[in-house]
Amino acid sequence: MGYSGLETITNSDDAADLAHVVLTAAGKQLVKGVRESGNEFNTDGCVNVALIFEQCFTRSNDPCVYMNDSLRQAAFLAVARIEKLIAASQKAEWDDHRNKADHLRSYRRMLKSLGNFLAKSGD
Repeated sequence: MGYSGLETITNSDDAADLAHVVLTAAGKQLVKGVRESGNEFNTDGCVNVALIFEQCFTRSNDPCVYMNDSLRQAAFLAVARIEKLIAASQKAEWDDHRNKADHLRSYRRMLKSLGNFLAKSGD
């Protein structure tokens, strides 16, 4: 197809090819990141990945972003981990109930963002 404009990544074959390489590499790193365990001083990997998705990927409407298999895999894994994190957090006793509520609200926002990203890809 070649070149058809300068509006989106997919308007240029070369830009789309480069984006695929970059996004695939990013997706692979995010898959690794999802698996990182947090502790009382650091956020869980799934939360880190969800934050990156919210800032870097979920706002894009370009098919090369939301149709990238590596990014979709990372999003699926993050969703599964965040769902478990929400369930565990709901059951857990927290010293500060407002902090617990804030975390749960953020986790649900992240879950919605990831769900919107996956919905764009048809999953």
